[in-house]
Amino acid sequence: MERIEQLAFEWAAREAGLTAFGVVVCMLVYGASIDQALKIGALGFTLVAAFQLLRARQIVARAPETTEIWANLRSDERPPRAVAQRLIARAGTQASCRFGLHAARLSLCLWAFEIGGAMIGLPA
Repeated sequence: MERIEQLAFEWAAREAGLTAFGVVVCMLVYGASIDQALKIGALGFTLVAAFQLLRARQIVARAPETTEIWANLRSDERPPRAVAQRLIARAGTQASCRFGLHAARLSLCLWAFEIGGAMIGLPA
């Protein structure tokens, strides 16, 4: 069980990390001003959060043999299929939701900074 949770965490961290890296690169490349970079980051991390929540819903419907988590388990660590479906779905959902929540919090902070900066007259 712990191994499945660890692999689910690594799976979700890898997906969230790659998408977050893409958002940060877009912020640096296309953000000519602080205001524009904050808008890009806020929108990007909103999409990262939505993507993670979508992945959390998708893993429930997938057969355990088609998941990355199952592929990384050694044959002696793999539980029976009926149990594996439930364990992998729960661990994957929890891990994806955890990273989705972190991305949503970061998005909320960036939106607040962007709106606050616009209110105080931050140069655009």
